[in-house]
Amino acid sequence: AQSASSSCSRSKSASSRQGHSYIVGAALGERVKSLSMTTRYDYSSVSDQGYLKGPKGMKQEDVAMTTLDEIISTYLVNASDSLLTEGKMTPFDYIDVLKLDVEGYEMGALRGAEQLLAQSRVRFLVLEFHPGMLGSSGTDPEGLLKFLQHYCFRCHSLKIDRPHNFSEFVARYTSSASLPMQGLGELEDLVCESLTWPQRWQQ
Repeated sequence: AQSASSSCSRSKSASSRQGHSYIVGAALGERVKSLSMTTRYDYSSVSDQGYLKGPKGMKQEDVAMTTLDEIISTYLVNASDSLLTEGKMTPFDYIDVLKLDVEGYEMGALRGAEQLLAQSRVRFLVLEFHPGMLGSSGTDPEGLLKFLQHYCFRCHSLKIDRPHNFSEFVARYTSSASLPMQGLGELEDLVCESLTWPQRWQQ
């Protein structure tokens, strides 16, 4: 598990509140722009991993990239809250669980969510930790963990039984014994909890 910095204090436990879930299919990154990405009928990736070039049917496609900050602030709304404003849709105040599946482009997607993270508007963040794929998109795996620590997230792994420092944790997935998938290494989901989740959103 990842320890948080001393400036991050844990909030009290939250009470339950009915909400909504959304699945957003979009190219996510650090800014709004157009880009060329690798696609197939069953797969797409902004980062260009070498092993994706082999299978038949892969192609390059020009798509629009957006950010999580842009999606949340502009498009996603809380229908129940909108009733309080005579039918006018209002942006979300916060997100209970944010699941990222961006095939190695986690840092880019999180860079595009820094407004949400800085305001402690995400309580739980679930993402794949795959040093091989992260490296192929130009991301330092340890740097990703430090980025999450900066925004006061404590990350938990289901594969370890004691706390690890960042270097020790990354080494578990980059050793020669853990490179079964064409040299890209193992992966797992991390569940990261915000330690600065505001009290006003726990009512």
